[in-house]
Amino acid sequence: MAWLWTVEGSVMSLGAAVGGILSERISPQFCLALTAVSIGLGNIVLTIGKKRLSAANRIPTDEEDINAMESNSPTTS
Repeated sequence: MAWLWTVEGSVMSLGAAVGGILSERISPQFCLALTAVSIGLGNIVLTIGKKRLSAANRIPTDEEDINAMESNSPTTS
C-alpha cells in the first residue's frame, strides 16, 4: 500500500509541475480544458471497464471458493 501512495504522490507532483509549466507557457484556459477532457476520458474508461469486468463482480459460489483455496494452499508432508 505504501508503494501505491508513493507512486500516486510522485505522479501528482509531476502533474502539478507540468500543469504549472503548461499554464505559464501556453495558457491557464488550455490547462482547464485539458482537465475537463481528462475527466471525460476517465469516465469513458470507467464505463468501458465496468462492462468488461462485470463478470468479475459476481459473488463466487462456495464450491468455487473451496477450489480456489485448495489450489492456493501450501502442501506440507
